[in-house]
Amino acid sequence: FTYNLADGGKYILVANGMVSGSGYAPVKPFDIYVYASAREEATQSTNTDVLVFHGSTDAPVIDVIEVLSGAGTIVDNLGYSEFAGYLELPTANYQLNITDETGTTVVATFNAPLADLGLDGQALTLVASGFLDPAMNSNGAEFGLFAVLPEGGNFVTLGNTTNVEYNILSSGSLVGYPNPAKDNVNIKFSLNDPGEVYLSIHNIAGQMIYQENMVGVSSGTHNKLVPLNNLPSGLYFVSLVAGNTIQTTKLQVIE
Repeated sequence: FTYNLADGGKYILVANGMVSGSGYAPVKPFDIYVYASAREEATQSTNTDVLVFHGSTDAPVIDVIEVLSGAGTIVDNLGYSEFAGYLELPTANYQLNITDETGTTVVATFNAPLADLGLDGQALTLVASGFLDPAMNSNGAEFGLFAVLPEGGNFVTLGNTTNVEYNILSSGSLVGYPNPAKDNVNIKFSLNDPGEVYLSIHNIAGQMIYQENMVGVSSGTHNKLVPLNNLPSGLYFVSLVAGNTIQTTKLQVIE
């Protein structure tokens, strides 16, 4: 591979694709993808500048929808081997839904704890890599999001990045019923220990349409009745935050 680098320029080069022509579906030949005007620092000290690269060979064209703070769609229609320009985000903790290009089918959900990682004033590259279907791709690594910091070193795997082995929120306990729902929905969840719980509901555009902060919630199973207030029919995302754990479930609303 030959690429001419301008004197004084800053670049990010991503090596991606398959060396082998068999055992993968689809086959995307190995190549090096170059982004000029790379950053090592954010343009503002209170921000984290994030450059997103789509390197998952069997993933569709994707959108990235932030659903915790209500930022909405932050990356739109990003295809394989493409970079999205730098996102200049306030340094905070986010939750990212990776969807297909319609924004309706959630491929995966990740935590992006920029504040917890102390990334104020930094610029990083966020790489989508791995396979949605490892069985069709030589049992390769599963799809994931990986943060590459400007100083280099090991990738930071997004997801359970806080290394907390014990979660206040019981795994898989978040359920919304009835589903589909019309006038009201019951949000069921379980806590392993007492704690504070933050509940939010967003539409597919990432707009927050309901939020509630519940303080002093006891351990055990809880049901929270949420009025839907004549919401338009469509797909919504229910998110629950307790301690370092975030769970999300989909809710279909009908009129």
